[in-house]
Amino acid sequence: MLQRRLLHHGPDPLGAPLLIQDRAIAGCWFELHRRGGCGAGEIVLNDTFPERHAIDIGDWVSVEAAPGERWYLGRVEERRSASPAQVRLRLEGMSVELTEVFPGGFASDADGAPPHRFAATDLFPNDPDHSLELFDSIDSVESLVRRLIQDYVVPATQIVYDPNLVEAPLYP
Repeated sequence: MLQRRLLHHGPDPLGAPLLIQDRAIAGCWFELHRRGGCGAGEIVLNDTFPERHAIDIGDWVSVEAAPGERWYLGRVEERRSASPAQVRLRLEGMSVELTEVFPGGFASDADGAPPHRFAATDLFPNDPDHSLELFDSIDSVESLVRRLIQDYVVPATQIVYDPNLVEAPLYP
């Protein structure tokens, strides 16, 4: 039998889930991307739900069809009151964390790390950070993707890196 379970995980998607009671939920929808992953979603909570203020922006919420059968995982990106007496939570899937990843950095004084290049560095020799730049010689798209995931995505997000899932392109 199909049942809907909404779980609040707090600021960590692997956090201990707390069940959001069905009577607290006025509505829920979410998108599953065709090629995998979770997209946008929304949960509407009744204003009478006492724990509604415990769900903060940045917290993770999942939807299960049955215990242990997760269909959706999203992070709360927006929270607003709605009439009549409801709270709307706008969600985005884990890919939203990629908006917080900045490959190459900004500058030593901006983020504490020297600029990092993955291409020709002599195109702009008057760059004030030119002498501070780190660079990598990348020989394929596959090695660039692996480097970006290892050095930038994994340290800054909850996304797990499985090197076996990075495939070489058909036409390099």
